[in-house]
Amino acid sequence: MTSLSGNAKIDDLIVGNITGEYIDESSDETSENIQHRTITGEVKIDTLVVGYATLEYDDYITSNGGGTRTIDISGDVEIDSYKVGNSSGSLIDNYGVVTAGTSHFSLISYPTEVNVNAGSSFTISVTVKNDGGVDGVVMIRIRDHNNSIVASKQVTVAAGGNQSLTLTATAPSSPGTYSWKVEAYNVDSGAVDDSESFTVEVSGGLFGGIDIQQMMQLFLQLLPFIMLILIISVLVAAIR
Repeated sequence: MTSLSGNAKIDDLIVGNITGEYIDESSDETSENIQHRTITGEVKIDTLVVGYATLEYDDYITSNGGGTRTIDISGDVEIDSYKVGNSSGSLIDNYGVVTAGTSHFSLISYPTEVNVNAGSSFTISVTVKNDGGVDGVVMIRIRDHNNSIVASKQVTVAAGGNQSLTLTATAPSSPGTYSWKVEAYNVDSGAVDDSESFTVEVSGGLFGGIDIQQMMQLFLQLLPFIMLILIISVLVAAIR
């Protein structure tokens, strides 16, 4: 609700006061939206309404936290649709934070580095904030060094609220330093609102730096020979 007050003038003579109210229900997704407004108030002499004043001003919507401001206004004074003078005064505007029609997500807590053994699973903690104007659904995703999504989790976050969650992924099978990303995918808009990189430091683990997958392949290749040796050993033992 916006209240207005001022003076009604004929030429330079103040003939009465302007009072009224203005309800501003507009909102915009941008941080500052300029709009030209035209509003109407009553012109009174003492308590007698003698006409109406049309006032014009430039209004804006802000996302800086809201507050109170005074706007200089001016316009025409009419009595029975006949212009008899000018109106001027001030408008006291109580404005608030932008009420956007969409959600928007920011990552406010995430890892910068993870140390893990080759081929082992690890868990990271992430906190996401909805700094948009409405509740929304966000999917937190982990992308590996190949830009593949290797873990994801979806959660609903209230407007202005935070949510913390954990995701589990598997480290590369080879030791080294890898650059991965965690991102906030806005399910409602279909856009990635925020993305942050983190480092995955992979060590050799229990096998001293040997690639586990390569080791398994080698074992499978040698398995027939190992079985043959075991059979020969059993046969030799039986003959003796």
